[in-house]
Amino acid sequence: MTPIHEISLGKEDMKFSSAHFTLFETSAERLHGHNYRVLLTLRGRMLRDGLLVDFATVKAEARRLCNELDETLLLPGTAPGLQITRANGEVEVHCRGKRYVLPEDDCRILPIPNASCECLAEYFCATLVERLRPALLAAGVLAVAATVEESPGQSGRCEITLAPLSL
Repeated sequence: MTPIHEISLGKEDMKFSSAHFTLFETSAERLHGHNYRVLLTLRGRMLRDGLLVDFATVKAEARRLCNELDETLLLPGTAPGLQITRANGEVEVHCRGKRYVLPEDDCRILPIPNASCECLAEYFCATLVERLRPALLAAGVLAVAATVEESPGQSGRCEITLAPLSL
C-alpha cells in the first residue's frame, strides 16, 4: 500500500479582482466584477525530506498568475459568437448585440470558451502546470487542482493529472 499525500495552498494574497461577463446560449450577463480567490491542491506519492513540494515555488507562480489577471477585464478568446479585435492599443468586443471598446492593457484575452469560474479554474490550473511542469514532475506530483472562487460558496474546480494515480 502506497500513501498519497496532498497539500493545499489558499493564501490570503492568492487572489485577483477582475471584471467579466458569462456567456449563455443566447445571452450574456452584464459586465461585472468579482474578488476571486484561488485554492491549489497538489497530490503525490513521494516525499523528499518529509515534503511533497516546496510551497514557496508554487505560491510564487500562483501569485504571479493572480497578478497577471488582477484589475483586468477577462475575455474568453475562444468563445463562439464573440468577436474580439485589437487595433491601435484598443480591444473591441462584439457580443450578443453589445459593443465594448477598452484599452488593450486593461484586458486579458484568455484561451477559454467562457469567463466562468469553471473555465478560469481550468486556465489557472493548466497555466500553473505548464509553467511548473519540470519541477512538479521532479517532485513526483501526480495531480494539480485549482479552485477559483468568485464569491463565498460559489466556485469552479479543475484538476490536471500529470501521472497515473493507480497504485
